[in-house]
Amino acid sequence: MFYAGSLGCRDTRKSDEVPTYDNQVHAILAAKCKDCHATKGAGGFGLTSYLDTIACGKDGAPTVLPPGNAAPLLRALDQDPHKGLLTAEERDAVSAWVAGGAQKATGGAHEPGYVDPRSPKSHGRALRAAGWKPMLDATSDQACGRCHEGVPSGRSPKVTVSAPGAPSCTTCHTEPAGPLACGTCHGDGSRAAPPRDPCFFPEDASTAGAHVAHVTPGPGRSQPLSCTTCHPVPSAAVFEGVHANGAVNLAFDAKASGNATYDATTHACTTECHARGGQKPRPAWTDKGPMGCNDCHSSPPPQHYAGACSGCHRDTDAKGTAFTGGNLHVNGRVDLGDGTGTCGACHGAGSDPWPTTGAHAKHKLPANSAPVACESCHVVPTVFGKGTAHPKGGPVTLTFGGLAKNRGANPTFTNGTCNNVYCHGEGVVGTIAAAPRWTDKGASCTSCHGLPPGPPHGGAAECSTCHGSVVDPGPVITDRARHVNGFTDK
Repeated sequence: MFYAGSLGCRDTRKSDEVPTYDNQVHAILAAKCKDCHATKGAGGFGLTSYLDTIACGKDGAPTVLPPGNAAPLLRALDQDPHKGLLTAEERDAVSAWVAGGAQKATGGAHEPGYVDPRSPKSHGRALRAAGWKPMLDATSDQACGRCHEGVPSGRSPKVTVSAPGAPSCTTCHTEPAGPLACGTCHGDGSRAAPPRDPCFFPEDASTAGAHVAHVTPGPGRSQPLSCTTCHPVPSAAVFEGVHANGAVNLAFDAKASGNATYDATTHACTTECHARGGQKPRPAWTDKGPMGCNDCHSSPPPQHYAGACSGCHRDTDAKGTAFTGGNLHVNGRVDLGDGTGTCGACHGAGSDPWPTTGAHAKHKLPANSAPVACESCHVVPTVFGKGTAHPKGGPVTLTFGGLAKNRGANPTFTNGTCNNVYCHGEGVVGTIAAAPRWTDKGASCTSCHGLPPGPPHGGAAECSTCHGSVVDPGPVITDRARHVNGFTDK
């Protein structure tokens, strides 16, 4: 068996002067704090790993900075309910650990701070300075594979087992791609885009630009953009080509960005996504704050219906004054309703074209007749989309037809009331047509005609005497399809 210790790893150096996470602190905190902090619990403080322990709490402050009694971890230990939880000796050990830089360990093959992302001697900074060679070249004298498993280049030649105590790279780099995951260098976990974890890399906040707004869905944002919209994305061979060369390379996808350009001096972008006639067609990558509706396009655009946006576009708030997020905004086309292109996209749900407003539900599924066809009250378009009369926005246009005009009826709709509609008695012998309001609730037999209707209908005879195929002596409609169907069924 041959392990990395024989290939140049330094002998472990013992130090009892400054406590480390491995030799004292983890055991102390795990024993006294595990009930509340075994995982990231109260205050966002967790003990699952060294990085969790030195990370930021819910207030965004690192638990071990500044390195003294002002550190949140030490302040918490001196306050209720933590006060007295540790013995004086344990409290002194944790305090000395924080004051000494909160090191994971001392001695070994690397300088203190090699595991701490905040340290100037962290392995990430060291590998970048070395051009990544230790993790890519298994034959290098400084090859990570001489001691560790999970290295992209694999284990160094002649090494059959990792060095004692040397963790695998995938212990911390848990994404499927391990250390080569996009989030390792310029994101966070499964998120590939900057900024990195602001707790460990606070400097990234000033250089991340508008990445979050482009790749993260949410209120006021469009659907997430692919990294390939603006950048050449590397293949499995991460370090080939222009990737990881120390420069930011832009290669806009013309189809997705509309032949975008970027001015490195002003940091301004010009893309079809933003240049839609609004007040800020060339936003700067470094601009602070979200884009407003009027920044990319006027709200409403010129010669556009001036009603609430939500009347036609599903991804807006109830007032139609703001975008609420989704997959329909800035997707390369104008979507009406939910974008399915069906009648239900705008005034129904899915394949169901029926709205839920007013008396629509009572016409869709009447209690005492067959469902009312849409064309009884509206012209139903056969062609839908740009260049057609439908949709046109504005007030609803009623154009009665079909059953509503049966028997020569001349229906009208005035001030919310239907008049002279066959369905409500117009043209039926012995009936004075009802004039229901669109917002009326419920209906009965006598809502549209008398029971029985007036002359020439006979006195108080049962309806079923003449109309037994439609109604029973109740009278209860027994065949809804034959009631209000345009014929007198007997």
